[in-house]
Amino acid sequence: MSLKTISIALLKYLAVVAVYFVADIVSGMLVPIRLSRSTPADQLPWVFAGMLLVAAVNTLVIALIVTRSTWRGWRLYGAVAFAWYGTMTFLAQIEAYWFGPSLGLARDVPIALALKAIPLVLIVTLAAVLAWGCAGPPAAPLDARGRWPAGLAEWLWKLAAIAAAYLVLYFGFGYVVAWQNPTLRAMYGNGADPVVFSSAYLLPLQMVRSALWVLFALPVIRMARGSSWQVALLVGLLLALPMNTGHFIPNPIMPDPSVRLSHFVETATSNFIFGLFVTWLLGWHPGVVLARAARAAKP
Repeated sequence: MSLKTISIALLKYLAVVAVYFVADIVSGMLVPIRLSRSTPADQLPWVFAGMLLVAAVNTLVIALIVTRSTWRGWRLYGAVAFAWYGTMTFLAQIEAYWFGPSLGLARDVPIALALKAIPLVLIVTLAAVLAWGCAGPPAAPLDARGRWPAGLAEWLWKLAAIAAAYLVLYFGFGYVVAWQNPTLRAMYGNGADPVVFSSAYLLPLQMVRSALWVLFALPVIRMARGSSWQVALLVGLLLALPMNTGHFIPNPIMPDPSVRLSHFVETATSNFIFGLFVTWLLGWHPGVVLARAARAAKP
């Protein structure tokens, strides 16, 4: 790779990061978030630095997805916007809406945050597609049928297995990583809310979220070129980072940095593992494996 090629790629990346940063500010002006508390003035430089870091990391994830895609133009734009908004915002705000009462968070705040992200996603996705997804002819058609179940029965048992795996990862990492932080436990009222922390409600909610994770990951699984492990890494990064980079920014909802760090490590790690598992399981076809084994065993 020549120096010129590297320089052009870096300039494109920095340009999209700049678009992200400005679009984030503009989105905040279009949909202001009204909180009962505000970020202390001495934390504002860290807010600025956090916003830049979020823009840099999220842009890198989107750039990887766009450059690895076999799709082009508006098809690519719609797929990336759908996958990114769903994993970064929609699923996160379901959590915020559910756990909001234990944090003293008004119900309208997660809704406002979900609306605020729409112009950001639309603008930055367009910039990314223009930068990396429109050059050159479309890639050779990709036969991705083997990357997901072939029929309804296979979909059902795999979604059930994915839900079970998600529950293990969600509650396992939640307890082992996040819940061991006493400041975090205190912030959630030590789990005393009988509705928010009720297994009768929380288990079905997380099972639904597991299916939504799959839904938003499917466009990337469908359009990404490369080996199964390369696709799995893309999906893992998509599920792990955009939703969690917001923890880099000091905010009045989670003012304590140790709480934000605990949540980041908990969710980024578990979601990355979950993304790898989802991609592998959807593309694993035991019947095909057994048939190949049988053919190989024949003399």
